[in-house]
Amino acid sequence: MSENFFSIPFMITAVILFSIVLLFFLSKDWKRLEELYRTNDSPPSNLKRFEYGSVGIANYRGSLCVGITQKGLYLSIVPILNFGLKPILIPWTAIQSIETYGIPLFKRVCLTVSSPSVKIFLRNDLLLPAKQYLPAHISNWEG
Repeated sequence: MSENFFSIPFMITAVILFSIVLLFFLSKDWKRLEELYRTNDSPPSNLKRFEYGSVGIANYRGSLCVGITQKGLYLSIVPILNFGLKPILIPWTAIQSIETYGIPLFKRVCLTVSSPSVKIFLRNDLLLPAKQYLPAHISNWEG
């Protein structure tokens, strides 16, 4: 009896391996931010869970946690889906620019982190509480 090359166990193994490689590739920008901005601080009290957004090329659909503190932008992934990605706290001084785009009801923001150079996309209303903490070079952001 000859085994079919595309047997069920082979396919399951291939899907698992592909998923691991894909997760590793997509999380590279988060890992770059983690090297500089990893935090052990408790999540802020204003933490919003199950948000949609992206960090670099990875889209975190309904798994992103976003908080605003005086120190900076707190980001984490919901625990069951974080796959080893640690919480980060990006200081406001590390944000190079903030751009708003989209129609009024669905406004989004693009934050550009200066080092490492990574773009973060979030819903506009998530960032509104941060206006009071923004440094001078981005304080003109309209929100």
